[in-house]
Amino acid sequence: MARFANSLTFKVKPGKVDDFRAAFNAVDLFDGLELRRLVQAGDREFVSFGEWESEEKPAAATSGMIGHLDTIRG
Repeated sequence: MARFANSLTFKVKPGKVDDFRAAFNAVDLFDGLELRRLVQAGDREFVSFGEWESEEKPAAATSGMIGHLDTIRG
């Protein structure tokens, strides 16, 4: 079965790393999102990875994902 992925990079404001982690992890999985990982890649740099059940699912979830990102932007 084919899998589909997306990734995002983040640079967090100084002193906001814990707040960012908590906000990022506060959202439930979107429909079709089977795996979500947040990896710290530097002092304030993060990369998130998502694995989806189909190519259509991340496209359908785009507005919800953008809405969630808007809540964690400082």
